[in-house]
Amino acid sequence: MDEANIIIQEWGLDASGLHSKEEILAALEARIGQMLVQDPMSFIQLMYRLDIAEAQLDAAMDDPAAGALIAQLVWDRQVQKSILRRSTPPRSTEEDDLSW
Repeated sequence: MDEANIIIQEWGLDASGLHSKEEILAALEARIGQMLVQDPMSFIQLMYRLDIAEAQLDAAMDDPAAGALIAQLVWDRQVQKSILRRSTPPRSTEEDDLSW
């Protein structure tokens, strides 16, 4: 559950008591609601850094259940990034054209 640990860290969630995806999504939803009220610029920066599609975010923001929808978008994006990292071979530290 690599995604869960990354989400807990990035969003500053209290990891105690977060044992399932549903618990993490609920905590994330609460954190999103808090950020939207107290620090909307940090929220926008996190969305940009996570590369959440603007159209998806706009649609979620218009919904009465915005916090839950955005939490799910964050979770889904983190899963995508994790899969991509696992499927991408590590880069060589040396440049091919610099090898002797």
